Amino acid sequence: MCIHMTRLDSPKNIARYYNMSITPDLFGRWVLVRRWGRIGRGGSQLMQSFDEEADAEDVAREILRKKQKRGYEGR
Repeated sequence: MCIHMTRLDSPKNIARYYNMSITPDLFGRWVLVRRWGRIGRGGSQLMQSFDEEADAEDVAREILRKKQKRGYEGR
């Protein structure tokens, strides 16, 4: 799973991105990796581990829903 979202609003000088991906790690757990920041700049990163892939997907769906409410559009 890989999601890329952006929020663009030129009059307000907003140009932001938010990326999420879910990958397995070497120990059999699932990692939700989130990256965000201003487009064209370095950003921040957060990694969360889960025992089950479904748990990571549930968290990712909730984050996606919240970001869409704030004006992010994704693919």
